[in-house]
Amino acid sequence: LAGVCVFLFGIAIMRHFIQLFEDYMRQRLTGGFAISLRLRLMEHLQTLPLVELQKLKTGGIVTRLQEDTDAAGNLVYHGILSPFYALSMLFISMASLLLISWKTTMVSLFFALLMCGVAYCFFYIMRPLQRSLCQDKAQINASLTESFGGIHVVKSFRREKTVRKGCFFCATIGVL
Repeated sequence: LAGVCVFLFGIAIMRHFIQLFEDYMRQRLTGGFAISLRLRLMEHLQTLPLVELQKLKTGGIVTRLQEDTDAAGNLVYHGILSPFYALSMLFISMASLLLISWKTTMVSLFFALLMCGVAYCFFYIMRPLQRSLCQDKAQINASLTESFGGIHVVKSFRREKTVRKGCFFCATIGVL
């Protein structure tokens, strides 16, 4: 009995390390993808004409650079790798159940298909809501960034005389 407990404990420890390795690889994959996407988006924004950049709000750009690229990175994991793991587990469990009893396999397959249908319907109900929330967040970030940017400009103009008095270099060459 003690040997079985030690064996099960060893399996639990090994599973923990496998989970840590999987999380590390997922973070590397999604993080690397998000960073490369962020860099490509930055390069694209830098090539835009000034007329196009004036139409964009700073907060909207910042939100796109942060939130959307991270979401795209997570999509790689949740859209490709996670369904692959789930399908492989489904096939393994269905094969195991088929070896035990074909009737149990059919009942389990029915409930699995039912759950897939419910998840599909729930996804299409939640998708427009999630998209709306992301757009609202981008607008709020844009408004906040523009507001605080404007406040910073106003404070800078208010401090102009203080800056002029404290700037020895500017006073000596007569800039201010």
